[in-house]
Amino acid sequence: MTWHTSIVGRAVYYQLRNLCLGQVYPSIIPQDATFPCIAYSVVSITPDHTKDSKSVADKVRIQVDIFDKSLDNCNVTASLVRDQLDFISGTIAGVPIDTSRYGGEQHLFENDIRIHHIAQDYIIRLPNDSKPSNMQSIETVTDVTGDNTALSVVPPGYAISMIIFDNQTANLAQLSAGTSAGGSNIFQSEAIDKSGLTTITPKNKTFSLTQFTSIFFNHASDQDTWGGATMTIYICLTKVK
Repeated sequence: MTWHTSIVGRAVYYQLRNLCLGQVYPSIIPQDATFPCIAYSVVSITPDHTKDSKSVADKVRIQVDIFDKSLDNCNVTASLVRDQLDFISGTIAGVPIDTSRYGGEQHLFENDIRIHHIAQDYIIRLPNDSKPSNMQSIETVTDVTGDNTALSVVPPGYAISMIIFDNQTANLAQLSAGTSAGGSNIFQSEAIDKSGLTTITPKNKTFSLTQFTSIFFNHASDQDTWGGATMTIYICLTKVK
C-alpha cells in the first residue's frame, strides 16, 4: 500500500535521529549539510504473498546512505545505523513493524566531493491493513526552534491522538498550540521536558471532516517560552471517517 511510503521513513528517522548530531534527512542531503550525515529513502514495496488470499503484509526496501570525510568514521556510523535498524520490531514512532532485516551494503567514494559513502539496504515488513478506520499516520516537523505553523497537517476526517515532542537540548520549554496563530485550543501552556520525549494528549482532537487543518505551535500565554530548545514534533493521527 502506498501509505507505507509516507510512514515507514518516519520510523527510520526516529531510530536514527540521534546519530550524526541529528543530521538525518529524507532522500536528499541539503546543500548546507555538514559531514557526517545520513540520508534514507524508500526504494521499493513488494507484497508478501500468501497461497489462499491477498497479501497481508508488504516488504518495504529502505536504503540508508552514510557520508563522512573519514572512512573509519563512516564505518563506525554504518555500524551504529545497523544496530538501530537490524532485527527491530514493534510499534516505532507509531509505525507497526513486523520485522526489519539488514540486507547488505556497498562501500563507495564520491570522488567529486571527496566523501566516503556507505549505502545500506534493509527490508522492513509491515502489516498490509487496508481498513481506513485502522490506519494511523504520523506527521513530522523537524528542527523547530520557535513559533511554527504545520500547514494542513491534519487531513479531513482525522483526529490527533497525541503530539510527541523530542527535545534535543538541555533547555526546558513551555508551549501552546491551536488551529490559529496565537491559539491554544489544542493544548495550552504545556511543559516540554529537556533532553527527551514529552507526550501531550490534546484537549481537542477532531476539527473537520471536510477540510485540512493547520496547527500553530506558539507561545500564546505570557508564561510560554521556547527557552532555546530545538525539537522534532511528531503529530500522531487516527482516521475517524
